[in-house]
Amino acid sequence: MMLIELAATIKPVDPPRLYVLNANSLAKQRAVTHLTHDLVRYDADVAVITETHLNQGDTDKNLTVRGYRLLRRDRVGRRGGGVAIYSARQVLIRHSLP
Repeated sequence: MMLIELAATIKPVDPPRLYVLNANSLAKQRAVTHLTHDLVRYDADVAVITETHLNQGDTDKNLTVRGYRLLRRDRVGRRGGGVAIYSARQVLIRHSLP
């Protein structure tokens, strides 16, 4: 289990703006481009992406979204699955993995 703790440097009265997407593969052509457009359009602080379908061959460099940090957990041993979390640079995410 992965534990995620958000500590935003945005105003305390402003809740973080979340973006949630079932991507059905970030490895698809132009998927990261579309994601980037949505994150900018919705001014998301944190994006949670399910069904990334990523594996070890998909490097973080190819998944970069300017202004965001990436955390990911790929499904190992089976097709599909996987989760990615993009956090805006002004949002601190602390995580721990078992």
